[in-house]
Amino acid sequence: MDEVDLRQLSVLHGITIAHLNINRLSNKVDQLKLLLELSDIDIMCISETFLVDTFDDDELAIPGYDIYRCDRADFSVRGSGGGVCVYTRNVYNIEFVSEMSHSDNDWEVITVKLKLKNCRPIFIACVYRPPHGNIRRFCTKFSNVLEFPSILMCSETAVLGDFNIDFAKANSVEARVLKYLMQSFLLNQYVMVPARISEQSATQIDLIFYNREEMRASSGVISCGISDHSMIFFQRKSAKKKAPARVISVISLRNFNEAQFRMDIANADWSDVLSAASSEDSWFLFKVKFNAYLDKHAPIKDIKIRGKLPGWINHDFISLMDLRDKAKRVHNRTRTHTDGEIFRVLRNAVATLSKSLKCEFISSQIEQCKGNAKKLWKFLSTLIPGRKTGNNGPIDINGKVDSSKIANHFNQYFCNIGTKLAEQITPGIIALIPDIVGADTIFAFDYVEVEDMGKLLAGINMVMATGLDGISPRFLKFAADSIALPVTHIINEVIRTNVVPRDWKTAHASPLFKDGKRDEINNYRPISILPVMAKIFERILHDQIQF
Repeated sequence: MDEVDLRQLSVLHGITIAHLNINRLSNKVDQLKLLLELSDIDIMCISETFLVDTFDDDELAIPGYDIYRCDRADFSVRGSGGGVCVYTRNVYNIEFVSEMSHSDNDWEVITVKLKLKNCRPIFIACVYRPPHGNIRRFCTKFSNVLEFPSILMCSETAVLGDFNIDFAKANSVEARVLKYLMQSFLLNQYVMVPARISEQSATQIDLIFYNREEMRASSGVISCGISDHSMIFFQRKSAKKKAPARVISVISLRNFNEAQFRMDIANADWSDVLSAASSEDSWFLFKVKFNAYLDKHAPIKDIKIRGKLPGWINHDFISLMDLRDKAKRVHNRTRTHTDGEIFRVLRNAVATLSKSLKCEFISSQIEQCKGNAKKLWKFLSTLIPGRKTGNNGPIDINGKVDSSKIANHFNQYFCNIGTKLAEQITPGIIALIPDIVGADTIFAFDYVEVEDMGKLLAGINMVMATGLDGISPRFLKFAADSIALPVTHIINEVIRTNVVPRDWKTAHASPLFKDGKRDEINNYRPISILPVMAKIFERILHDQIQF
């Protein structure tokens, strides 16, 4: 097993599974985020997280990854465990295994199940055993976990962690007991060099046990300066899944000329819109013609959005981290006090620079938001963890994993929720509502004047979301004077015929997670985006209704 450079992991083939004793996760999330970005690790096991339940998952979130935790059992007990967690890339189908996850003063273990196509599930366990833990109690408890029924069916299993048992001392009682336990479950150890090195000692306490030698592509140790432990890893033979780039459609304004756009719209012929047989036809003809001008002046383009590092991380910070990691590799090789001191100085420098860059970045962003409260709160919301934070990986909603099935399930749920809520209304409650206008009152909507429509279009809020019709409020505002006549005609036809165009009743609905478990559909609420024209029509009707 050779020392491997961090960036080499991203070019190796197979699923990369790694472990690092991080010695307090909360203040190293950003460094871990950068490590995962550079190494392309698929499953990252972390020990000695030092987390308690007051830490929210959103404070520890890393884009593109899901997190599973088993926090330390008791801080007050000397030698108690430090907590474990697992980050898993969200392109994989991962399931938390509660039967194989446990925490007490003797040890901590968290287990996830990786489901790959055309093969049995792979159980991956992250273990931490405190240095003063009782080895026999540990082995007894770990044996009970490994006897989980699925494991006994010869499922593929990998165990990674900090066992605080020096496996290099093959004749020690602890090493022999652990080796016997693992071999009884056909688990072999693949870390052959020390992963924790100091000037006084070099111990082989970070270990990888695996029961499918024929599926192991490679393994190794990586010196990363986040912790005094080196990172250990192995790669499982399999097609590696890449996180798909998020594709979004945006309006390209690179070559947009507002004056030319206004001129083309002003010269447009709307006679077919004004002579159409119905409001539906008038709207369709208007939409097609208006979108044709938009395609000419401001076409819609698809762009790929990938995860990005925090805005405060710059080239100097990455270079300093590289120097720190290089210093650790040198120290691991020489084990001299001088090289150790160089590493510690660089490690502290990384921590200091991290705090300084964060403060400068936040201060500059707040300074740029002066006078714009909306922009300020939008920025602050990115700093404050909330329930909306999360990953967009494959989820299982009420037993459905396929994205199209999940979308249809959401559609059916949201379409029927109104009826279900109406059924909960107490019978006879409508009779308690006072008759405000009287039963003999006759009401009718008035037609709209072209001049009023022009003012309404010119006053559109340009930050309104664009509906499924693809017409942005920005361009309706730009062309307000020129399109006031055809738009007025369409609105008046709707009022006259009592027929609303189908587009105006079709919304783009996005499920917004509110609280509770993410795999329960009842914990989502719909956010609906209607076409801008539908909102204009609603405003006209709203202004005419008076009690």
